[in-house]
Amino acid sequence: MVRSAIVMTVVGCLLLSGQPVQGQQPNKETELLKKELELAKKECELARRENDALRKENEQLKKEIEQVKKAAEKKDGADAKADKDEKPSATVDGVKYVVDSVTRNGSRVTLHILATNSKADCMILPPHAEAVDTEGNLYTSAPSRIMGSRLRLREGVKTRFDVVIANVPASATEFSRVEIQGITRLGSLGQRMIGSESEAAQLGKVRIAK
Repeated sequence: MVRSAIVMTVVGCLLLSGQPVQGQQPNKETELLKKELELAKKECELARRENDALRKENEQLKKEIEQVKKAAEKKDGADAKADKDEKPSATVDGVKYVVDSVTRNGSRVTLHILATNSKADCMILPPHAEAVDTEGNLYTSAPSRIMGSRLRLREGVKTRFDVVIANVPASATEFSRVEIQGITRLGSLGQRMIGSESEAAQLGKVRIAK
């Protein structure tokens, strides 16, 4: 009896701790599959978050590109407006000449010039002008009608005078170049200055009123 009890005890210990019971191996494989499934779920969730982050980043980039485009278009529009609004001008011997406006009466085109003298008071001889249209045709100004044949320019004061271009056909809508010629600076009493020479002011493009 003692021997039988010892044998049963040894077998019991072997069954409990020595060899796996049938059915335990599939349970381990199931647990492993569950762990792999959980890992796959985590990887999918991570990928989803990364895709969301990339989508938001792409949307932000699109917004920034649109802002850059709008800013560029706005700048181009402002530059175009500035070019359109900018009046032709040139500075000769301290006097700035600006084509303030242009009017037409038949074949006569009048350039309304605004002169601003930044130096001491002086006078100038009435200038004349040459103009070339976009087709290359040359026009000259009509004789000046400035009283006294002198134009007084006071320091810092804007002075207006007109230059009339004659025989301009209706088909001409722009002068590609206007040059005011014969600008001679005289003294405050109209006397010629020593070393004073006749100069010209290149005014560039001038649109002709219809």
